[in-house]
Amino acid sequence: LLLVSAGYDGHADDPLGAMRLSDNAYRVFTRKARRLAEQVCGGKVVATLEGGYDVEALGRSVVGFLEEMVADEVGDTETLPEDAHPAIGELIDEIRKLHEPHWKL
Repeated sequence: LLLVSAGYDGHADDPLGAMRLSDNAYRVFTRKARRLAEQVCGGKVVATLEGGYDVEALGRSVVGFLEEMVADEVGDTETLPEDAHPAIGELIDEIRKLHEPHWKL
């Protein structure tokens, strides 16, 4: 069972968060969670909504989460969102290298 604490306060439109994530970024996160769940626990996922303070962005993000969860196939999980910071791919690679000795990635 994969437990997801689905917070959307990192959204670019959120007045409290400063992460500037897009609707598409949350879709990619959802695809990654869904793919992980399919690999390790037969696709079983429980999610709870826990944050997001721009009502319109929250609504779009939750709808995107639900659409990705019920889609027939898991979409692309490797392509970074078009609005990702240019250095994010390098950062992800560095983090992956740090965790590889301890986790099967």
